[in-house]
Amino acid sequence: MNEQVALAQETNPRAYESWTPEADLALLAANEIGMGADQLARIFKRSPGAVRSRLRKLLPPARVDSEDTLWEHQYHFGGLSRTVRDHRATA
Repeated sequence: MNEQVALAQETNPRAYESWTPEADLALLAANEIGMGADQLARIFKRSPGAVRSRLRKLLPPARVDSEDTLWEHQYHFGGLSRTVRDHRATA
């Protein structure tokens, strides 16, 4: 393990570890109920930036419509799946 990883893992024990399909689904579920990046970082033992980065990778971009948008997306990870519904107000 290199020094940078060891230093990061002092404060975020799972820093630089791969995300598992189960962790991805749990992250999506926690995000869906409104947990913030700081709270998710504590739960997943990663930095808030790592949590935000993973969510950007997993979530489709917000649609830009003239009215509120409700969208649904089905995620599949290693035989696991989850449907995520998001309601984003657009301006």
